[in-house]
Amino acid sequence: MKIGLLSQLFSCAAEELCDARDYGDSDAALLQLRGFRPRQVAPEQYAESPQLSTLDETTEATPVAPSDLFEKCRGQHRPAMTQAQTNSSSSTAFTAQATCPVNQLLLWDVSTQGIASSCCPESSLSCAGCGQFAEGKCVKCAGGYTMRGSGCQSCVDTAGWLDDNGMSCMQLQQAGEACSEQKVGGLSSKEACCHCDGGHTSATSFAYEDSQVLIGKTVSLKPQPRTATRYEVNEDCEFAKFGLTVDGQTGEISGTPTGTEPLNVGCEITAVQTPGISFTTTVRISTGHMVYPSTALLFSSGSVFEPELLAPASNWQQFAVNCAPTIPWLKIDAATGVLRMDTPNVRGGVVDVDDTYSGQDGGVCVVRAKRITGGVARDEHAQVVVIRPKPWSALSYGTRQIPVSVGDQVPVLQVQAAADLPVGSLKPSTFSVACDASHGGYVFDEVLGVGWLSGHPVLEAYPDGSISIAPAQSLAVLFDVMQPPNSGSRMEISLSCVVYGRVSG
Repeated sequence: MKIGLLSQLFSCAAEELCDARDYGDSDAALLQLRGFRPRQVAPEQYAESPQLSTLDETTEATPVAPSDLFEKCRGQHRPAMTQAQTNSSSSTAFTAQATCPVNQLLLWDVSTQGIASSCCPESSLSCAGCGQFAEGKCVKCAGGYTMRGSGCQSCVDTAGWLDDNGMSCMQLQQAGEACSEQKVGGLSSKEACCHCDGGHTSATSFAYEDSQVLIGKTVSLKPQPRTATRYEVNEDCEFAKFGLTVDGQTGEISGTPTGTEPLNVGCEITAVQTPGISFTTTVRISTGHMVYPSTALLFSSGSVFEPELLAPASNWQQFAVNCAPTIPWLKIDAATGVLRMDTPNVRGGVVDVDDTYSGQDGGVCVVRAKRITGGVARDEHAQVVVIRPKPWSALSYGTRQIPVSVGDQVPVLQVQAAADLPVGSLKPSTFSVACDASHGGYVFDEVLGVGWLSGHPVLEAYPDGSISIAPAQSLAVLFDVMQPPNSGSRMEISLSCVVYGRVSG
């Protein structure tokens, strides 16, 4: 099996998805799989055997757990074993530009051919887990999600399950085979396979936009994405006390915060997708006499952030900003409070914000001003985090070919930044691997970070961008229907892949 890994960089702003391509000089990893006939494996046996072994044509399969991810254990990653050998190779960045109207969510669908975008109404249940939205409905779920009704449910097929013909859930779906109640290894396809309303489901995450609200202004915040028709709050939720509420059906937060002085209130909101499947997020809403669009302001060339002020604006004067550490490139208009970036070649301090912008230029800033009320000057202030992200401009996986047999794991491919990147450059925070297969169908699970070939795990992309290539031994069943090109020669399956990454911002 050959896997051509095309080293890509993805630097993005405002949740844009980007890729970088150099098809003429691509990095690649080569996997060669020897064909053999495995014995049938029950799901529970499969999950209990994490051993890896080198296989040849006469070797019998030993059950292997796919990337140590059993059932629906999302996000449990194996530690890197050894660093891959590197060669000099890099790529240039290409940014996918797309925007959506107000009150719509931007969706991305990646493939080896590029990046497609679509817009989904934020109030629709069809946005969650959707990869492509068109004509008022989700027409394609993202990898790791299965169409259930009009929406996409996070689901993974039972690990290692094959029917009595040696076909995985993914192969049954691709072949259009009917779902069955015939049990193999204690499970039927209706119990083991996501497309048959079986498999193992989990909750889809959601969040609310960071919100600062001017005192006396109405709040309207919707969950992004909307994942349920029932929303609950914790017993310590402070919203009702301060004039806010949550719609139990849509999850929308609304109301006008009470009081004439700044406040900061929080609440835990749970979306109940189905009985036993729910996700909880924490949201905080702060109010003030002077507020900026967000508590974290991301600056790039030409960025301008204007404060919202308690009327009348003519009562405000003497705006000033102080930051720790000092940010030489941040300027404020003393008459209006507008913040902008000046002399961007000057570096400021370094700040961490929830690990997303670790190592970026910026700092914690307080804007102060005078507000005249009844002829008396009153001191007002607003605190914001100021960040100037510098996304990677290039990256490499530093290797061209790595041979591996079924059941083997090659040294982990480590993503590398270009040598000339400035200190503090922002690395992509999530990675996806899109592939075209010469035999069988390939799907990348965006939740698990696992690449599946006809339902068998072949690779895993870790949050740090490194890629583990470890084709499961069960994958050998694909070779039963293949003919070797020459007598006694190895049979191979080729994957041509593009790695995508996203930088939040």
